Order: sequence, then C-alpha cells, then structure tokens
Amino acid sequence: MVTLVWMDDSMTGIEEEVARYYERFRSKFEQWWAADKTLGIHFGYYDKGVTSHVQSIFAMNDFTWSLLQIPPGASATILDVGCGVGGTSIYLARKHPQASFTGIDIVPTQINLAIRFAEQWGVSANTKFIVGSYLRTGFPGNYFDGVLALESINYAQDINTFIQEMYRVLKPGCRLVILDGFRNNKPVNPVLRKLHKMWLDGNALTDVESLEHLTFCLKNQGFHDITVTDISEHVKPSALRLSIIGIPFFFAAVLKILVTLNRLNKAEDYYYFMGVPLLGSFVAVGGLSSYYAVTAIK
Repeated sequence: MVTLVWMDDSMTGIEEEVARYYERFRSKFEQWWAADKTLGIHFGYYDKGVTSHVQSIFAMNDFTWSLLQIPPGASATILDVGCGVGGTSIYLARKHPQASFTGIDIVPTQINLAIRFAEQWGVSANTKFIVGSYLRTGFPGNYFDGVLALESINYAQDINTFIQEMYRVLKPGCRLVILDGFRNNKPVNPVLRKLHKMWLDGNALTDVESLEHLTFCLKNQGFHDITVTDISEHVKPSALRLSIIGIPFFFAAVLKILVTLNRLNKAEDYYYFMGVPLLGSFVAVGGLSSYYAVTAIK
C-alpha cells in the first residue's frame, strides 16, 4: 500500500497559484500531449531515429539520464524536482532498476497520479513521490547522487534558493541537470515583449530565467564544471507540434477577448491556456529565448 507523503504544507502565494494552474488545466492538456502513452508533458528530444512524438518524449528522458553520468549498473539515488505525474522517473526506473528515484511536486493530484502510475508500471519498489516544494525539500544534506530538473526551474520563486537547496542535498562530485527554456539577454522590440508577456500569463509564469543569471548563480554557490548546451534544434519539432495544436485555441481566445472587451480572465480561460504555445514559437523565433541543457557538479 503506497501512501501520499506530505513534506511541506506551507506553500507561498506564488506556489499556490502555480498549483492551481496545474490543477485547472493540466488534465485537459495531457490529452493533447499523448501523456497516456508517455506520462510526460515536457518537450521531446528529436535525434537520429526518432520519428514520433512518443519516441521523442522517451528520448528526452534518456538524454536527461545520460547527462547525470551515472556509471552503468551503479546504484544511485536520484531526485526529480517538479516531477509532475512522475513520467521521467517512472520511465527511468524501469530502464535502470538498480537506481531509486524520488519525485517532488507541489501539486497533490499530480503526485497521486504519479504513485498510481508507478504501481501500474511496476516500479513502486524503486520510486517514491512526495508533495512538497523543491525550495525546501527537508532531505538530509549530501543525500542524492543526482538531481534532475526537467522544465521545472522557471517556476522557482527564487533561483538562488533553488540552487542552494540543490547544492545542499547533492553529494559531492554529483551532478545537477537542468533542461528548460531560458531567456537570452538581447534587446527586444515592444511587440515581441508583449507577446512574451502574454505567453508568460498563459503559463502561470512571472518570467523566464536568464541563462546568464543561472550560470552566475551556479558558480556563486560553488558548482563547478558547468556545461551549457543549446538543444533548441532537437526540441523544435516538439514545439512546432504544440504550436499547431494551439492555433484554433488561440483564435478562439482572441475572439473571446474581443467579445468581452478585453475583460477575459486569461488565468482562468482554457482556450487562452491552450492557445499561448503559438506565441511561444514567435518568442523563440525572435531570439528572446532558447532551450538549453545545463549541468553542474557539486
């Protein structure tokens, strides 16, 4: 019998808003993201031999694992921060049964699903999923052999607090792996800035972290051997797929905005939520952000 573990029930206002956002829309979004087959709602990684969306999601999981550089056959304890419904940890737990995976997320319904999916996929023995904030995990220091943050770091209320906590729980010599979209520090025109703000609103984000600031914070905390790899070309087909799905939703949202004389509550509207990925493509094409894999060693 698997129980739901609560690590921290004192969420901040921003964390509560992010949790409500995922509670409102994620189940509907998962239908379009084929999450029933992959348990993943992150971008896929397209490389040689990857020809479908499902394959790309699994390929991203494998790519993430390769960045951790865990020796073959070694037992390892991995922390998956902002794990969602646990798709990455569950997939990797099946492929690497010698490793154990702990997922942490602030959304109770997602953790409940992760526990259920772990049972269905036969990996309850080497996975654990808990409700809590990755800014204050409560784990002992020097505990994990690796930490992965797959498209979750931009929801951190404070990037320095996140990095400090990851540094604390990692064992010396072990890796933090971050994969996400990051803002490039370049001048942008007002139109692109407006589109970016609309995209942020539709994703419950206040901003996207600057790559330059992220690497500065990692170095300042004491991480070393920091690597930064632009993998935008590998995720582009995934982003394009999402944008195409979003086209009819976006125009439906625009119509609702016009009808309501711009009084539409964008944070609550399903069509706006589903449509804003189209804006994300314009932001990426405009050079405001790119998708990076970042690794750092404690």
